[in-house]
Amino acid sequence: MALEVRFADNATMIGHVESCTSGEEFAKHLLNQRGLRENNMGGTVVLQEDMDYYELMGYDYVLDLISEMEIPPGFPVCRSRFLVSSHRTQEPLSHQRNFFYSES
Repeated sequence: MALEVRFADNATMIGHVESCTSGEEFAKHLLNQRGLRENNMGGTVVLQEDMDYYELMGYDYVLDLISEMEIPPGFPVCRSRFLVSSHRTQEPLSHQRNFFYSES
């Protein structure tokens, strides 16, 4: 699967994700693609959906975060361990999901 990613400097690129790709591995791969080969460990990703941000721990799998976003409301599930925050000062995005690289 390929995901579009936006970095803190608003640079965008496409990154490859497999079922066993962790947030840290995904961030490291993206940084290597940008030519940042030193000090590229310890990063993770943040998923933005409208005004909500879901932060992935570096060792969690990227596709776990995406699959949790696709669970229908009211479906019985366990509570997630992902960090969730809301940015209510911005206008909602048009149901577009954005991934960010986040340096820990």
